[in-house]
Amino acid sequence: MAIHVVTCGGTIASWIDGRSARLLAGHEVLESVRESDDLRLHDLGGGPSWDLTLTDLAAIATYAVACANKPGSDGVVVTLGTDTLELTAFLADLLLGPGTRPAVAFTGSMRFGSDTSADGPGNIEDAVAVVKSGELAGSLVVFGGSVFASREATKVDATAIQPFDAPMGPVGSIPPGGAFHVLRSPDRSHYPNPPLRAETDVVVLKVFPGMTPTLLEAALDMGARGVIIEGTPSMSVPSALLPAIRRTTSEDIPVVVTSPCRVLGTQRHVRSGTTTLAARGAIPAGGLPTTKALAALMVAMAVEPTVAGARRWFDAFHSRRVLP
Repeated sequence: MAIHVVTCGGTIASWIDGRSARLLAGHEVLESVRESDDLRLHDLGGGPSWDLTLTDLAAIATYAVACANKPGSDGVVVTLGTDTLELTAFLADLLLGPGTRPAVAFTGSMRFGSDTSADGPGNIEDAVAVVKSGELAGSLVVFGGSVFASREATKVDATAIQPFDAPMGPVGSIPPGGAFHVLRSPDRSHYPNPPLRAETDVVVLKVFPGMTPTLLEAALDMGARGVIIEGTPSMSVPSALLPAIRRTTSEDIPVVVTSPCRVLGTQRHVRSGTTTLAARGAIPAGGLPTTKALAALMVAMAVEPTVAGARRWFDAFHSRRVLP
């Protein structure tokens, strides 16, 4: 079988020796992984994931998808720092598009590679087992014995050995010393057909009481082609921002508004906030949290870099319609 492993730095590739630290090469990351001789290594280097740019993350996601699409590929495992794993995994999911291509499993570790009880090798072995099984498609997050759909996975703990969770729970599990077991198969048939790349000139702003248009205007002056605004829990923004949002969308720069809440519901005040923003040309992110809305806008703008195009993409994604 042809299983590709793409290493991209992160804690899993960090070696701490006294006061010195270094980044492990890809082959060193795999040294403690059982049956690694059958894996095809692609070492992309990397470093701390919090230092990677959107361009870096888009390149990782695009490379992983290209490996999945190689003739004879049986799947891909990507090792990456957990701070940006959630974004990169969902970006890869959208770039894979619908269908049953080999799975791409993202994993990493919470402990350094130099730790006696390092969790990285076990996570890699689990990820390899998941993609080798061929039972799930799309992009997955495999961590700590659980398998999550990247559409749902969120990093919820900064220190726990299992930092990820999902509102609907895992889609699979791998008990210690046991075999991979599928719990459910997420429906990806409604995913829009993917572009070959992702737009990276996108910025994220978070509202706060008394916020003025200054930050939004500065982002546009710096060349932003798309904007994510994380609003209040009810997806509202300070009224001082509304004229600037209207000016932004009138220049055909998409603005997507998210909520910091996992559950939005259909309460009247939520509908009121999204209606007010829609009247200014903004696009509600629906159930997508900020990190995933960012990945979605990056892909939507690569398909059609206009407000109307981004709105069509988000509408199709949420309504489960397939774009023409």
